[in-house]
Amino acid sequence: MQSDPTAELKTILRDFVADRDVLDVGSINHFFKGANWSRGWIFDFLRSEARAVRGIDIARKQVRAARKAGYDIRVADAEHYRAERRFEVVLASDLIEHLSNPGMFLACARANLEPGGRLVLVTPNGYCLRELYMVVSGWTNDPDVHWQHVCYFTPRTLTALAARAGFALEEIRYANVRYAQVSRFQRLLLGLNRGFCRLFPRFSQTMILVFRAPAEVCEGDAPRESVALQSENDNLPIDRTPALAYPGSGRAAGQGRAAAGSETSP
Repeated sequence: MQSDPTAELKTILRDFVADRDVLDVGSINHFFKGANWSRGWIFDFLRSEARAVRGIDIARKQVRAARKAGYDIRVADAEHYRAERRFEVVLASDLIEHLSNPGMFLACARANLEPGGRLVLVTPNGYCLRELYMVVSGWTNDPDVHWQHVCYFTPRTLTALAARAGFALEEIRYANVRYAQVSRFQRLLLGLNRGFCRLFPRFSQTMILVFRAPAEVCEGDAPRESVALQSENDNLPIDRTPALAYPGSGRAAGQGRAAAGSETSP
């Protein structure tokens, strides 16, 4: 039987999603090939552990297939989505490194969370042992990365970014993923990486950062019912809402430094 490549990650996530109402952002994770198609698919894991789970993703065709298979996943943009209600947990697994504007996503996550709710971010560790080996062996400051990744975070930088949206870091954990389609040499490196990380977890492949939302509701944070627009190509609703204002700021999310003309803009 095929081993679960994300077993280590799921063991950690269980502490935060079990018996809770969860919003999973970026649920499809590139592909959907039918119910229980992958032992490593996080959304199936959430359906078995959480009290309730809703997913969102921009991959329209994959979402259509998932909905036909009975999954509550909706077409929506992580940087704009605001649900009609709040959730106890917002989970984003291997998502934030793909986003054009992670600050907008964090503002949306706060708006979708209950006061004091948890935001759980899973993202690659840019300083894991494997990446450090690639830097040193290739004598480069630009090692190969996934072609869709636009940013890698450290615990310090991600904590600073989340703080701008009002989140407080609760804890950091680490996990490794067991990749199936790798060369024999890569499998050896990954095995050495796992052994080393038992002693030094901070060099694992994946970081899991858990944040707490403020206990009070910020002005403008109240959920709004999302506007469902019909796609021209299918009958799936697309959840879109107006841009959000960052907590404590007078401007809309998405107005970055160039647009706002301010060196203090997040």
